[in-house]
Amino acid sequence: YETLQEKIDWDEEPDLAESLSECVPSLLNKLPSKYAQPLIQHEMEGVSQKELAAQFNMSESGLKSRVQRGRKMLKSLFTEYCGHLLEEQEECGNCSC
Repeated sequence: YETLQEKIDWDEEPDLAESLSECVPSLLNKLPSKYAQPLIQHEMEGVSQKELAAQFNMSESGLKSRVQRGRKMLKSLFTEYCGHLLEEQEECGNCSC
């Protein structure tokens, strides 16, 4: 199983990286907020999982699971809506990006 990171030479595909990054906000909006908020705060804003666990009044392991589920859901949305950019499908799934 080859990951996206391994599959694409990002230095040779700067337009692809830009296209995918433009999709992130609209795809994050498709996630339920209980997954989107911790994912955004941890991955994009750099808030530690320990701080987020306290903020969301849950255990660190529970928060970690929620972030991991959010990542998995986001990856699924990328494949569904942006697979055309990754040559996994022919055209955009209309993600508004």
